[in-house]
Amino acid sequence: MNTIIVGAGIAGLSAGYRLMELGSKDVMVLEASDEVGGLSRCVKKNDMIFDLGPHQIHTENQIVIEYLNKILQDDLLIEAKKASQWFYGRYLNYPMGLNDLLFGLPFFLSVQCFFDFCFRSLKNFFTKRDMENFETWVISHFGKKMYDVYFGPYTQKVWGKHPTKLSVTCAQERIAVQNMMDVILSAISSNVTKFRNHYHLPHSPYQKKFYYPRQGIGQLSDLMKEYIEQHDGKVLVDENVDRITKDGDTFSIHTAKGSVYQADTVISTIPINNLRDMLHHEENFPKPEEDVEFRSLTFLFLSVAKDSVTDNHWIYFPDKDCVFQRVMELKNFSKYTAPEGHTNVCAEIPCDYQDAIWNMPDDDLYTAVMDGMEKDKYLNRADVDGYWVARERYAYPTYDLDYEQRLSAIKRYIDRFDNLYSIGRQGAFRYINIDEVMLMGFDTAESVCKTS
Repeated sequence: MNTIIVGAGIAGLSAGYRLMELGSKDVMVLEASDEVGGLSRCVKKNDMIFDLGPHQIHTENQIVIEYLNKILQDDLLIEAKKASQWFYGRYLNYPMGLNDLLFGLPFFLSVQCFFDFCFRSLKNFFTKRDMENFETWVISHFGKKMYDVYFGPYTQKVWGKHPTKLSVTCAQERIAVQNMMDVILSAISSNVTKFRNHYHLPHSPYQKKFYYPRQGIGQLSDLMKEYIEQHDGKVLVDENVDRITKDGDTFSIHTAKGSVYQADTVISTIPINNLRDMLHHEENFPKPEEDVEFRSLTFLFLSVAKDSVTDNHWIYFPDKDCVFQRVMELKNFSKYTAPEGHTNVCAEIPCDYQDAIWNMPDDDLYTAVMDGMEKDKYLNRADVDGYWVARERYAYPTYDLDYEQRLSAIKRYIDRFDNLYSIGRQGAFRYINIDEVMLMGFDTAESVCKTS
């Protein structure tokens, strides 16, 4: 049975890698761009390596750890995480500790937040929690004051939607600290929070270490590609799939170049809306019209003529007037990603596809970001000696209020195609991290081999 994988990001390459391990001989990966890695690729400029955001690998899963060691070997680094946030004119720990709440914030704001949380907790004890959307979930867990000054503005900036338009799932899965009580308990003992359910979330701030490739996150994809090709699989770049048809038991995969490939099984990692649109079946199954939404990102990469900006891996900027949501210093992930006397910084700017930020000229974007960095005392533009811009249309699956119903309709349609799998962050429409994406790829490969 031959398998074609559409998309050479971590999900597709993990599936291909595992298929090779299991003895599959006829595996081809088709990638639309001119390099592999997807969101987890690297941009290399002037002897510096930039990732598209902070792609550290937090995991306690032994399968993932074993594969990381197998693939990267001596190039697997283990880092002790350090993250901060710029809030009310100063850098505070991420996540906030009790000292940050008591002494890092203006005194009256700390008092308001504490008493508001106590009031909300008492109210929750006597009445049913109101959790209809992101806003009501946060207010229920942190109080309205913390929502007003922190969660509300930051969420609006990241997602481009008012928090009342986002699902409760978005808050449950993406807010690392699940309520104010965790902050208090963590000040008493780290062992208290360790046994709370959300400690094991992939993005939990209480996991203090992460794994990272010596030459940037793209090294992981490059080595998986190399393994696939060494075992007689194929990884073809610049092959943009634009149509997939199924006649009987055979898929025909058509590319924009005019190539046509045949397969018994297809594993797709492209955005699930796009897969739905390009699928065609001899029985003409009716296609659902529902769409799910993705949030886009623009990245500004900065070459900085100094050894270090801070000792943080990344810093959050919740201020709604600041154009970027987060900055990361890649040299703190691995000293091998920048030469001596320089460091490499990436700023993430959330946007929607084809909006004003997406279409902003590079020079204007640089000016807007540097204005914010200087205002927030992060970096002076006099220290920057080069910058570059990258854009990603499909960055974050957006969990709006009725996304589950629309996603279910699309999945039901795709499920009518036997031997077709839609996986990964874009393909499964799940906001998951690299370790989960790798496991999804491995599991899919094992399912393919069981049915062949």
